[in-house]
Amino acid sequence: MANPYDGFDAVICISLEGASEREQNMQQIAAVTGAPIEFYRARRHALGGRHGCFHSHVQVARLAYERGCENVLIFEDDVRLSPGYDPEIIRHAADFARTKTGWNMLQLGYSTMRHNTDFLGPVHFMFAEKETPHIVRHGSMLCHAYCLSRPAMRAMILAGGVHLAQPGGATAQVDAFILQIFKGGYFAVTPLQFDQKWCSASYNDSATFVERFFRANQCDAETWDLFYHLSMLPGVRRWVEGALLLLSIVTAVLIVILVHYYSARSSKSSKSARSVTIRSIR
Repeated sequence: MANPYDGFDAVICISLEGASEREQNMQQIAAVTGAPIEFYRARRHALGGRHGCFHSHVQVARLAYERGCENVLIFEDDVRLSPGYDPEIIRHAADFARTKTGWNMLQLGYSTMRHNTDFLGPVHFMFAEKETPHIVRHGSMLCHAYCLSRPAMRAMILAGGVHLAQPGGATAQVDAFILQIFKGGYFAVTPLQFDQKWCSASYNDSATFVERFFRANQCDAETWDLFYHLSMLPGVRRWVEGALLLLSIVTAVLIVILVHYYSARSSKSSKSARSVTIRSIR
């Protein structure tokens, strides 16, 4: 059977020079999944981890674009396979990236939240439009496993280059920035196929609230598999919709019963009042 990653023109992992533990982690993932991962070895940047991380993602997009790739699957080196990892879903995602038009970003790992305080993000994700049984129209934070189309690579190179060139370097997190540069075309694979390996050390000196929270709780975050469970929400959507429909019907019936009850009671009270009035007159 063909490798499920064959539909991706390139599979590139960003790894910091000297982070041997993380590189070994990705080599193990490559061995298990058959992903033809090549490494882009980044160096520590004088302007800090946020700028260095942003620069690395832009450079990988540039590398793939200059090779003539129509799509590129990009990993950060602290990923792990999710409990729902399935080679057939990977194949489905790769076919989508190879044949679909009008898309910009396809996430294979994500948080479901569009920003750090987007607490309704999981709800929006649950009701996101389904493009295929395993792909929904939605973009969210975290970029440890995502695919860019060729037009998206170009947009990333241009917009990212401008952002990196500003005085003081990058001020935005790369995942938040990516969610702003495209006019739609964001998609996510459900369930997510790659989560972050929160137990590993962080090299980001300006991490987001989400990353700081999960790094602080270390391996507990992996035990929870929170983002994986959230990524299953589109699958339970029909059950939620069914429950809401049933609740609406029950509520409507109760309202009708209560209206009828109080109407009958009011009518009875009126008759009693008229009877008392008649007796009083007599």
